Amino acid sequence: MTAAEDTATWFTDLLSAAVLGTDRRPAPARPDVIGPTADDDPAEDLLQQAALAAALVRGGRTAGAATPMAAAPPETSPVAPARAVQILRMLLETPPSPREARSTLIVRWLDAASARGMRVPPTLLPTLIADSSDEVTAALRSAWGARGAWLAEPDGASGTPDATSRTSRADLEKQWSTMPARAKQEALEALGVGLSMDDEPLLERCLDERSARVRDAARLLLSELTSSRYSARMADRLRPLVTRRTPSVARRLTALVSDAPVLVDVHPPTALDAAADRDGLPALHSDADRTKALRAIVVAAPLDTWTRLLDATPERIVAGLSSDATVIDAMARAAIRQHDSAWAAALARYSSSPGLTETMTPADRERELLQRLRSEPDRQVPQVLSRLDAPWSETIADAVLDRLAAPPVVQKGHAQGVTLPTAYAVAFPAAALPRIQYILDQPVPDADATGAHSIIGSRRALLQAATTFHAFDRSIQEAFA
Repeated sequence: MTAAEDTATWFTDLLSAAVLGTDRRPAPARPDVIGPTADDDPAEDLLQQAALAAALVRGGRTAGAATPMAAAPPETSPVAPARAVQILRMLLETPPSPREARSTLIVRWLDAASARGMRVPPTLLPTLIADSSDEVTAALRSAWGARGAWLAEPDGASGTPDATSRTSRADLEKQWSTMPARAKQEALEALGVGLSMDDEPLLERCLDERSARVRDAARLLLSELTSSRYSARMADRLRPLVTRRTPSVARRLTALVSDAPVLVDVHPPTALDAAADRDGLPALHSDADRTKALRAIVVAAPLDTWTRLLDATPERIVAGLSSDATVIDAMARAAIRQHDSAWAAALARYSSSPGLTETMTPADRERELLQRLRSEPDRQVPQVLSRLDAPWSETIADAVLDRLAAPPVVQKGHAQGVTLPTAYAVAFPAAALPRIQYILDQPVPDADATGAHSIIGSRRALLQAATTFHAFDRSIQEAFA
């Protein structure tokens, strides 16, 4: 046996010993070309041989042929001014407090450069391209110049991920019969991005799949497609369950001139059609089953089924159903799933379902959250603000400052009041700075109650961070002026 063959056999035996363990298979004797065993402990000897084998494999590799990368194309836009570059380097290396302001200020810098047809200096491109925040990556594309686009090419040495394209529907359908259930489920979840009625035939066929997970994933997507056959079947099931009560003459006259609630009764189903099981509805063995079926029908039926059936606005229908928690909750889920902003706005008064405010139009969302901001308990204020985009409007900022300027309330010797993380500093608009400075200029009140000093200190840290953020932002704009 040659030295090369001896070494290859040793490497194979070494791999087997490593997989099975030295208790079941001892480490092989080393080839003569390598030398004798240096340790009496079998496990230690195995580790030493493994390290040696790894070194041999790496050292034995020969250089392969590679196609040289094309050089970056020449730049056509100027680098940002020196003062602006200095600020960007400061943001990357020694970001201001709060640290959460870093990404927002970098985006502001990139937007300012892009608006003036300027670009990032080449030395800072690798750091910016490696930034993991989506907002920085999106803003960078318009200011990275030709070299930045070259560095960020997919499969390059920078390690930036290539944007994976969605598998074509035709290819997916060709592979469908051979795919395992989990792969089918994942493929359906991917269809949720850019979902359209072109996907409906495949999703409808998925209702006959053996896997419950695949069927559930298909139903979820079909309920978003309000023109799908699945949604139409759910609408057909909903109509017989809804009864409009006949109001008195006085109520009818009131309804003609106002937005009076529509008096509606919604009854759980007592019987289901043959396709109900395929559509995921439970057998009606008990009251709980009937309630579950009602909830599923309301969630999946297109919301315009209600407006057409009752000839009324979402606001009037929801007001008439406000005491029926089951239906209101299901309607809220339907509004979120169907991305219906009008129904979301109507339901917000009666439901706290997560995602409902995000479904509203920006104006409706701000109106709803402004009302909550003024009325919610202190501990709920951060949750309300988390649903608003930054920067806030002046109206929202004023409402926040109203809460922050109010002195802590003392109950049984303990102070209570609104506090917010300094990350919210970037949300204050520049128009709020005069009032922020006015609050900071006021004498710090006495903090005798337990927790009062912490509340006041936290508030001041937030407001000071807001002034620092806007000072940096002004410096950025001035550097590009």
